[in-house]
Amino acid sequence: MFLYFKYCEDNPKFLEEKVKSKKKTINADIEELEQAEMEDDENLMLNVIEDYKTEFGVKKVNTNTKKFKTFFEEWKSSN
Repeated sequence: MFLYFKYCEDNPKFLEEKVKSKKKTINADIEELEQAEMEDDENLMLNVIEDYKTEFGVKKVNTNTKKFKTFFEEWKSSN
């Protein structure tokens, strides 16, 4: 362990490269999580829209209506 810390102390570029590589992997992990969350939200909304279509017998769904928003909240709380 002592030799590792001594090497890092003598070669600061080594630590800078380590930190940069860790930041890149952390940023990549964050981007992957955000992408997964977006896909989950999209799938959730598609499921709600399909359930809304079957329950009310409509072909098109306007997600900005009060009726849909109420249905969405009820659907979300039931799951």
